[in-house]
Amino acid sequence: MAPRNRGSGASAFHVGPLRVFEGILKLGAVVTSVMLVGVPYLEASRIAAWSAKRLFWASLLVPLVLLVSQIGVYAVGVSRADLVSFAFNGAAPLAAAIACFMRGMRSPPGAGEGWFALSLSLALWAGAMAVLLLAAFSGHFDPDSLPPLLLFVLYGVPLTFVLASQRSEIWPARVVDGLIALTLGVTFYIFLSTIVAPLTRPITPGAEGHLTLATMFDVQNAYIAVFAAIRYFSSYSARDRSFFSVLAVFGVGYGICAGIWNHFLLMTPFASMQELLVTICFLLLIVLTGIVHLPARAAARPSGFARIVRAGSPLMLPLTQITLSIALVPRHLVAGIAGLVAALVLYGVRNILVQVRNVEEQERLQGLSSTDALTGLGNRRMFDEALRREWDRARRSGDGLALMMIDIDHFKTLNDVMGHPAGDARLRDVAQAIRGRARRAAEVAARYGGEEFAVILPGVDPERALAQAEETRLAVEEMALQSPAPLGRITVSIGVAHIFGPHDADTAALTAAADAALYRAKHAGRNCVMLHA
Repeated sequence: MAPRNRGSGASAFHVGPLRVFEGILKLGAVVTSVMLVGVPYLEASRIAAWSAKRLFWASLLVPLVLLVSQIGVYAVGVSRADLVSFAFNGAAPLAAAIACFMRGMRSPPGAGEGWFALSLSLALWAGAMAVLLLAAFSGHFDPDSLPPLLLFVLYGVPLTFVLASQRSEIWPARVVDGLIALTLGVTFYIFLSTIVAPLTRPITPGAEGHLTLATMFDVQNAYIAVFAAIRYFSSYSARDRSFFSVLAVFGVGYGICAGIWNHFLLMTPFASMQELLVTICFLLLIVLTGIVHLPARAAARPSGFARIVRAGSPLMLPLTQITLSIALVPRHLVAGIAGLVAALVLYGVRNILVQVRNVEEQERLQGLSSTDALTGLGNRRMFDEALRREWDRARRSGDGLALMMIDIDHFKTLNDVMGHPAGDARLRDVAQAIRGRARRAAEVAARYGGEEFAVILPGVDPERALAQAEETRLAVEEMALQSPAPLGRITVSIGVAHIFGPHDADTAALTAAADAALYRAKHAGRNCVMLHA
């Protein structure tokens, strides 16, 4: 909403009781300010302890008292109507800011972000009124000056951020989103200042540049309302649906009221009943904040529309910034180009951050899909892929390929006597010993299943494969891990299979040969190594 230009609206009523009433209004403004400062320090548990019934009645009582008070004062009339007007016009958004802040405090951890952003926006709007109030007090009142205009512009920055930046994004990307939103606000302010600065005072509806100024605020308000509605229809969680529904309704109502005011009512006198038009919007927001609690959508998974919104939301900020910067270039070349560069650079940084995180997440998921959670070795899926890869390589090069199958001796007895937690611990210990003997990068160690492990040895001859198998067997035995087995410690049996330059495309023959060798090692008394002939 643009700063307003109106007649003095001074009332003919200057009797003593009205002066007393003015003093009460000033005291109320002080109390409201103290509440705004004090609310952040309230214990969240005390706020959360409010019953739904109390919040419901508070959401109705506060706006009702403000509305009745404003109607009563404006009907009676007071001296210095400009001060009373700015006080009431600041009290309504201030009360709404407190209501939104309290709703955010009552939300689950991490779920109150939208309410806090809306509270900050309303506080900025109330701040613009406070600047005008102080200017009127000091006698240097210019309702069309740029400081209050800046606050009216910054009102949209927190809302733009919360509309465009998804809570599921990584925090570095959200920091960049905040910077783009702030840059957008600064660019918007520079654009409006190029319109306001040349205008003659007072600004009147129909004056040169006024339509452009009012239209720019209409665009800002429409932007907030439309994207709030889009986020509402694409949201599935209860807290997101509740917040965006409130923001959408408020955005539509505020946009209509602000448009009527900026285009048709700028010259109305101070403390006139027309001011209730904007006040009612903020009071409606207080009511909605207290009573709107929507359930989550009953859907198994998000729709295609929801996915499109989620993927496209990050584009809202840079595209808006680019569009506004292009429009600013004819009016302020340096600021327009700076806005374009800022949008491109910041969005590029954001994409890099998200891409790095996506690569890390992909690598993590690949690791989870190919790693045995208990031992940290490769799982059966990774073993099959690695054996196929090395088999094909051996077919092309004619090199040797060996496979070790390793089984923990008497593992069932260990589980029955010492329990499964002890069995899991022994599996991890044996896996560590096997990993320690697989020194080359090309060697792949995996948990084949149960208490059985496998090691792929590419590019080796039978003698080297047998030697490494014996080293592994000794490494496990020398760990002296307690076991109810006949030797009183953990041992392993190992079967080794080897092939030179395989011609067959099927790896099953090599696996079967290693299994056969392991079977022979078991029947040879265990704790030994056997090579398949």
